[in-house]
Amino acid sequence: MAGDPSADPNNDGPTPVYWATTRSPDLVKLLTALGANVNVQTRDGTTPLMKAASLTNAVETVKFLVTVGAGVDTKRKDGATALSIAVEENNSEAVRFLLDSGASTQAEDSKGRSLLVAAASEGDTATFKLLLKKTTDPALRILALMSASYYGHVAIGKLLVEAGVDLNTKDNKGNSAVMYAASTGQDDMVKWLIQAGAKDRPPGYSAKGEPLSAKDLTKAEWKAKLARKVSTYAATGKVIQIYEKDFVRSFGTPIRTQTIGNSTYWYYKCKDGTIQLVLHAGNLAAGVMQGDVNDF
Repeated sequence: MAGDPSADPNNDGPTPVYWATTRSPDLVKLLTALGANVNVQTRDGTTPLMKAASLTNAVETVKFLVTVGAGVDTKRKDGATALSIAVEENNSEAVRFLLDSGASTQAEDSKGRSLLVAAASEGDTATFKLLLKKTTDPALRILALMSASYYGHVAIGKLLVEAGVDLNTKDNKGNSAVMYAASTGQDDMVKWLIQAGAKDRPPGYSAKGEPLSAKDLTKAEWKAKLARKVSTYAATGKVIQIYEKDFVRSFGTPIRTQTIGNSTYWYYKCKDGTIQLVLHAGNLAAGVMQGDVNDF
């Protein structure tokens, strides 16, 4: 009889109990009853608990694995733990249970971020609330505000301000939250921050935090704002494409459009002239990234 492969020290691939976490708690329970080791790690250091923590439909499996001795603070080779993985996946129920089970909040995620900052970047309010209660370090709370602003998570920003974070605090680079929000074209975040009391006034926005339309900007300001909008999509890992309705919301309706073959030309009137923007097959951001913004 071959025996349980999870007990073999020479086996460094996924074990049966690891795969069972993607199926059902009952299968995991059966395998552990047969003697499966719940703490064996794969080549990259992933444990069955980490795998279960990455799945929003496997909270019961997470609970069971912890009750039978799975290590809550075991680290993967990239430094991630079950808790940090649950945070990255916005798995708030797993986060809640792991915190209640004593998982360390000093862990970092796979990108080297503190858990509070990771949650602020991901934007899940349920997960963030849990970690905010556990994180009192003022520096981490400020960094979380900067991250939430950069990614445009207004609800996270509100939670931090309610917790006492000064939205006018600047980091060691001299940037405030509103400047981070403006740098990635997060118009809703900029508006909320300014209306909530942010003192800095990023270029391209009115005193009330409203994004200025093309006619209110110089060509240089327009180009900078367009670059920020495009970078938002690249930074968040979204498809590098800005849809027409989103673009028009930020820049206004073109004064005229023209379609020739596979390209569409949009024209905007600025303070110091007219801008011609070329779209390739409707893909605005790709066109911008290829340098197809003319007449600046």
